[in-house]
Amino acid sequence: SFLGSYTIVNKDILPYSKTSAERPMGVYGANRVGLERSGLRKEDIDELQAAFRLLCRAKLNTTQALEAIEARGFQSQHVRALVDFIKSSQRGVVK
Repeated sequence: SFLGSYTIVNKDILPYSKTSAERPMGVYGANRVGLERSGLRKEDIDELQAAFRLLCRAKLNTTQALEAIEARGFQSQHVRALVDFIKSSQRGVVK
């Protein structure tokens, strides 16, 4: 992740995400290009995209979105890492 100088972030930035620092800060989904460049498998990227849709676009609160993600039974270790990151956040996450 890269943040410009003078950027104020008061919540955790989600891993694998495209995030805008404009006011209000928001997440726009998985960073597909960066994930492809990092060598992630298409299946993992597709599952991350689906998890981000539930988290950021489904109009669910974070708890509901996590329940929906876990109910889908995604197999990707990267989705598991995303869920674990959110659950362990002390400040909340940008979404």
